[in-house]
Amino acid sequence: MSSSQKRIGEYTLQEKVGKGGQASVWKAISSDGQIVAIKKMSISSSIENKKSFDREVAIRKLVQHEFLIKCLTCFQEQNYYYLVYEYCPINMLNFLQKQPTKAFPENAVSRWTRQLVQVMINLNNLNIIHRDLKPENIMLKEESLDSDIRLTDFGLAREGLSAPSFVGTLEYASPEIKNCQLYSMNTDVWSLGVIVYSSLFGRLPVLNGEVLQFPIGIEISKPARDFIVKCMIFDHKKRPNFSDLIDHEFIYESKVYPQLDNYPVMQPKKILEYNDKDLEPEILHQPDKVRSPQEIEDCINKNFNLSNGLIAILGNDENMEFLKYFISKYFSDKLAMILNEIIVGDSFSLFSPEFFERYFMQSESVCKLTAQLELKYGNCSKDDLQAYYWQTDEFIDLVRGGIHNSYLKVIVKINRKLKKDAGID
Repeated sequence: MSSSQKRIGEYTLQEKVGKGGQASVWKAISSDGQIVAIKKMSISSSIENKKSFDREVAIRKLVQHEFLIKCLTCFQEQNYYYLVYEYCPINMLNFLQKQPTKAFPENAVSRWTRQLVQVMINLNNLNIIHRDLKPENIMLKEESLDSDIRLTDFGLAREGLSAPSFVGTLEYASPEIKNCQLYSMNTDVWSLGVIVYSSLFGRLPVLNGEVLQFPIGIEISKPARDFIVKCMIFDHKKRPNFSDLIDHEFIYESKVYPQLDNYPVMQPKKILEYNDKDLEPEILHQPDKVRSPQEIEDCINKNFNLSNGLIAILGNDENMEFLKYFISKYFSDKLAMILNEIIVGDSFSLFSPEFFERYFMQSESVCKLTAQLELKYGNCSKDDLQAYYWQTDEFIDLVRGGIHNSYLKVIVKINRKLKKDAGID
């Protein structure tokens, strides 16, 4: 390792590839040779960094989509927060500047726009507004016009409608955000219109009052022009939502992309294969069973109560910090799977925006705790797992009869998983 390279956990920082108002982004390599991108945020510089980190952690842990950049892990070390992502070589703005005409061909823009609309429908369904859509936050998996996109940077994202305030990037911000007025889900639709316009014309839009002006001498198709006009309707009450745009002629195609990717964390079988019938009934249903919204909400509340209670029981005992990590990870994975059940289920439309806002607010603490302890306990050796198993086994004997049976059952489940992963017969 050269003197200019710095080691962070199992990662070696190679070069800075981006910098924003709250963070820097580094290209790095893991101990097993995987190239990744690491977002680095100072803990002490601003309380907004803490809020930004907490928002990203909650959203990354609970939301997966084919065209969202994949978060590999997140952790705190010394005076910094770190979020580790799959590596993408270039963002849309830098790739645009490399084009001979400073503009993209319409077929590439159409495909990327469809992918972005799909991501945003998924997020809006969960009551999440991005609030900073811009080409710098749209990564390309490859430096190619045939590449797929990866949407990133949720430091300004929030749940639900927002009070008047200015956030985001001025050039791409909607009129209602610029004027510090109330805004809603379709504030990001305006930003999409600006992105499509600048991608096709190589320049930012020009408005004559509330009327959008198109450059003379640069031809684009009628569907492309109509799509931009619809996105950039000045009055947000008349502007469409992302779900209204998915079948627009400019981005319409017969191929249907999956709403969710195939990340293993979303597969209940992988997480729950070690559970026995005599233990606590599982939160997640089997594939042939459909639960009502009330049953799902009751299960979510039960999980929140169990996770908060168990973490409180362990308190600040450093000797049991490892168990606090495995408990928080157990519940953050469960909550992610429940969210997946809601998204892919037929009852999705029955859940209110207020439900999702409560869900994300309550999930934030357990997801944050998982992230804080991930670096220390997320990649344990078999020797470590064996030690944690025996220590947890002693803890179970110690507290048996002294804590509620539902708490004990969760710890037993976790310990059986530790035993299996440690290879103990």
